[in-house]
Amino acid sequence: MSPRNTQRRRRRRTRRERRDVQEQVLKTERIQIERKSFEITLKENPRGRFLCIAEEVGSHRDMIIIPGVGLNEFSGALSRMLEYMNQLPPLQLSTPPTGVENQGGTSQNQPS
Repeated sequence: MSPRNTQRRRRRRTRRERRDVQEQVLKTERIQIERKSFEITLKENPRGRFLCIAEEVGSHRDMIIIPGVGLNEFSGALSRMLEYMNQLPPLQLSTPPTGVENQGGTSQNQPS
């Protein structure tokens, strides 16, 4: 590696160093969809504002972080996906997903 590349390379922070960065929670919303829980949190730290979207399924947790400067672009892409999905014909499932309710308000996997 050339000396020039070494100077540009930033040292990767340790987990402890990342944990020590002061973050302030500005707003949080939680939603439950089927067996998945989503936590959407707007946070702020010395580097700026960002959105954390965490998905929990059982004991497994995945997270994505979107920088504040990209939230309008992300929102636009999400809106376009929703518009497209709403134009598609209804999906005909051979077996309904567990816990999905029909229009009568009862779970489809319960005996009648």
